[in-house]
Amino acid sequence: MSISIRVLLLASLALGSCAPANQEPAIPEASPLLVSSEWLAGAMGNEEIVLLHVGTDSSHAAGHIPGARPLALSGFAPEVEGMSTEMPDPTQLRELLEGAGVSTDSRIVIYSASHPPQFAARLYLTLEHFGLGHRASILDGGLRGWEQEGRPLSTDAPGVARGSLPELTSGGDLLVGFEEVARRMSGGGGTIVDARDAPFWTGEQHLQARAARPGRIPGARNLPFRSLVTESGHFLDPEALRALFREAGIQEGEPLVAYCHVGQQASLLTVAARILGHPVELYDGSWEDWSERMELVAEVDQE
Repeated sequence: MSISIRVLLLASLALGSCAPANQEPAIPEASPLLVSSEWLAGAMGNEEIVLLHVGTDSSHAAGHIPGARPLALSGFAPEVEGMSTEMPDPTQLRELLEGAGVSTDSRIVIYSASHPPQFAARLYLTLEHFGLGHRASILDGGLRGWEQEGRPLSTDAPGVARGSLPELTSGGDLLVGFEEVARRMSGGGGTIVDARDAPFWTGEQHLQARAARPGRIPGARNLPFRSLVTESGHFLDPEALRALFREAGIQEGEPLVAYCHVGQQASLLTVAARILGHPVELYDGSWEDWSERMELVAEVDQE
């Protein structure tokens, strides 16, 4: 879906929050990338909405948005063949979502219990990869933004009726592997962007548990994931995001490939790029994969 269509849909949701108190905001045919807390507060009674608290059971028990069902990162971003935060088996994902009450006609709203909200972004991209992205949105601001606005929290465990979904299949053009990244690096066709904090991009720091060596993919720009959101957990407004992208040497609208340590932080970057209308792909193996392939070059800053 183009960014212009998503913006129009988001505007329609914002208008819904101004509806009379006895009238629920209308839900459009396709869900926007982001929804506001104002819209969610006005849509609380709508039975089509399944609100997912992406975090631990303990974070959910400590306080969640009323009606939210807990969903742990490990359930939808497992370790696969030694690689962290990979796409799940579609059958297992279907079981997880149905257990959380997701059905074919559900409108899924995702929020992150932690800050920055890369876990919510990861779930959104997972749903997209398995054909459910058009029914999903991210709550801008997540739990932190909701709390800072003084909105209510609950510690009650919500009753959940099991959902029903058809068989899920993966597809689309979201993910790329190391071969494609290497081709882009040498032959153009998109800018590679590293979402890690700057000391990892320069090679000064090394996450040894998830990387065989320090450094970055040659030529990669650096756009740290923390810089994409405010302290309240909201994405920067589009103009501020554009300025960050320009400072990183990224031209408006150019195709991007995002990566990080293991694919979590790059998920947040992928969503931010979508907000600005960039075609963007995710190198899910990220530096964990690239660094272990000794035939591939690791670039570091020279002292």
